[in-house]
Amino acid sequence: MLDEQPFVNIFPAMAEMFWDSQAMQNEFYKELKSGMIQINHCFDGTVDNSTVMNVKEDRDAINKPQNFKKGMLSAEEWMQQMRTYKFKQLLQPGLKDIKRVELYKKWHPFVPVEFQDEICPQPPENVIKKNQKEQSDKQVNKEAQPSK
Repeated sequence: MLDEQPFVNIFPAMAEMFWDSQAMQNEFYKELKSGMIQINHCFDGTVDNSTVMNVKEDRDAINKPQNFKKGMLSAEEWMQQMRTYKFKQLLQPGLKDIKRVELYKKWHPFVPVEFQDEICPQPPENVIKKNQKEQSDKQVNKEAQPSK
């Protein structure tokens, strides 16, 4: 249905396309302080000085340059480290074990047979047993609580 629109192209997003850019930003840039950005502020920067952001409190205000470079490296050293930074691949979070078991036990029977193993696959036996133990422990703890 999505790919049937004349001006819409759908491209699959593969897991290997996602990189942890937040980790890189945290390593090289200072954190923006809470309350620093207001609705009427204007920002700009330049390619040749990528660690400095010019902040204006409104369109006609004077630029207040703020350097967000983290650390004591020179600009050249900092840029070299940025160029050679090895991005970490983001991992797919997947479903929590309790949801995997719930999908299989509760919903598997209602899914058409040809799609059951794809939509609601059976989790490994160790996941099912772990989930049963957690549920049992939770029930025991609940019963052990004094009632109010």
